[in-house]
Amino acid sequence: MKNILFVASECVPFVKTGGLADVVGSLPKNLDKKKYDTRVILPQYACMKEKYKERLKSVCYFQMDNRIYVGINTLVEDGITYYFVDNNQYFSGSKPYFDLFSDLCSPPSHSSVSDQISFMHTTGRRHLSLFILIQSSRETPSSEESEQ
Repeated sequence: MKNILFVASECVPFVKTGGLADVVGSLPKNLDKKKYDTRVILPQYACMKEKYKERLKSVCYFQMDNRIYVGINTLVEDGITYYFVDNNQYFSGSKPYFDLFSDLCSPPSHSSVSDQISFMHTTGRRHLSLFILIQSSRETPSSEESEQ
């Protein structure tokens, strides 16, 4: 079985602003589950629908640069495992990308799109590989399952 991890900024049914959410929401569901273990990781925006937030389970949390809280939560929906990066400093807006025009045309603030991208890049670069290794070790099949 091959593993596929989609890393995206939005995904149907959790949050949608455009076509990317449609693709990320539908493609993993349409891959052959016998051949691929497909998962998705995305920001846990405050504006995510409450019915999904209520079902989130904590996987782990850590501090980036010894000061910034980052949580990883998970939810299984339609047979796909989703991971959500929780950080109120970057993802607490009333909409995923805040005011995109203002973000692009004015100096960056702590909640600008460029800061969100930088945060996701830094978080991913430093911790995503470690997170995947931790998850892999937790989900290693038993010797009986391996023989099948």
